Amino acid sequence: GTVVFSGTGALTPTVLNLSGGNLQGTMPVTVSGPMLWTAGVLGSAIVVANGGLTMAGVGKALNCVLVNNGAATWTNGQLAFNSGTFSNSAAAVLDVLADGSVFAFNTGTSLVANAGTFRKTGGSGTASMSTAFTNSGTVQVNTGTVSFGPYTQTGGQTVMNGGNFSFSQTAQLGGGLLS
Repeated sequence: GTVVFSGTGALTPTVLNLSGGNLQGTMPVTVSGPMLWTAGVLGSAIVVANGGLTMAGVGKALNCVLVNNGAATWTNGQLAFNSGTFSNSAAAVLDVLADGSVFAFNTGTSLVANAGTFRKTGGSGTASMSTAFTNSGTVQVNTGTVSFGPYTQTGGQTVMNGGNFSFSQTAQLGGGLLS
């Protein structure tokens, strides 16, 4: 089913479990506790995960802005971007715990914006991303390979810590460190 939140004010649930359907509307949603996303569409104006974010399962689509302000994990099931933005804030960490298609460009202008820490800590194969990725924080590969589509680094650092990077397009390193 579809739930549409439109109007003034904001939604502030302590927990959000999205396992199917569509969450839509113009009202911002700020989750103070854990957020579990295993399937379904996020299409609300902005969704902020302050208390942790777990992404697992197939059939996830991002049609809005999703901000991670805490500890997040991805274990399986690609996240399809339809003019969506995933923002990993300066204090946030996103751990990729397995191999597979993580973030997939589908339609529109889509972006992964990392100001925090994005790292691959699980799986000996490849975790791939075709969505445009900008880094001003830390990108670290501890195991296996992370394969990027469009990649731009404006600051921060990109670190190979036992793992590898691959780029399907020219990587733009305009600032920061590569080690």
